Amino acid sequence: MKRLILLTALTLVTCSLFAQRYYRKGYVRTSHVVVARPPVYVSRPPVVVSRPPVFVHPAPVVVARPPAYYPYHNISFRFYGGSFYRPYGSYWRVTPPPIGLHINFLPFGCMPMYVGPSMYYYGNGSYYRQTDGRNYEVVDPPMGATLSELPKGAKSTLVNGEQFYELNGTYYKKTTNDKGSTVYVVTGKNGTINNTPEAAPETFVPQQGDIIDQLPERCKTVEINGTTYYVSPDDIYYQAVDQDGVTRYHVVSNPTNDIKG
Repeated sequence: MKRLILLTALTLVTCSLFAQRYYRKGYVRTSHVVVARPPVYVSRPPVVVSRPPVFVHPAPVVVARPPAYYPYHNISFRFYGGSFYRPYGSYWRVTPPPIGLHINFLPFGCMPMYVGPSMYYYGNGSYYRQTDGRNYEVVDPPMGATLSELPKGAKSTLVNGEQFYELNGTYYKKTTNDKGSTVYVVTGKNGTINNTPEAAPETFVPQQGDIIDQLPERCKTVEINGTTYYVSPDDIYYQAVDQDGVTRYHVVSNPTNDIKG
């Protein structure tokens, strides 16, 4: 019994000494400290990246057409790629189409023009007239024809101290039209210069199928079978037609002859 009491007392003393020693060395157990902080929000502006647009240009579509051949005075002229060619030995040489050549199409880029009462088509230094609904003939440049720019290849030349531009024997003179724009007027052809436009023959008679800009003087209006006609003093019948928003007059046959027939 005494041993038990002594052992208990010894144990208590030992624990007391150990606790004091632990405290002196700084081993102090502390409880956790919880600090509540509000959330921090960082607002940043959006990043905008500006890049130039990328443009993709599709390549043009080129349709290759087979060459066409047109006989003229025992020579076969060739049309290919927008140009006329003439045989030269074993080669083909670019050439303007000869006067009088008949073709069944208009080359690309030809533009219509009126010279007096007559309609022509111009393209790449050459002039054409329609012979029927589908065919065209290469003709002499009409005197007085007016272009807004010179044909490609025209060269400046002086004749009697006066400046002209020549291409394939056709001469153009630079002048100014009523609107103040620079234009080039045909004043010579076949190597001969004439500074005045050719006057229309006094005996000029419109042919059936022609289209003119203005009616002759003293035309009278008649109505036949519900259709309006204009009759000139020469007994030529005209019928109004619309071309590109402009009223012109088409020479037609005498409708009374059809009724009698």
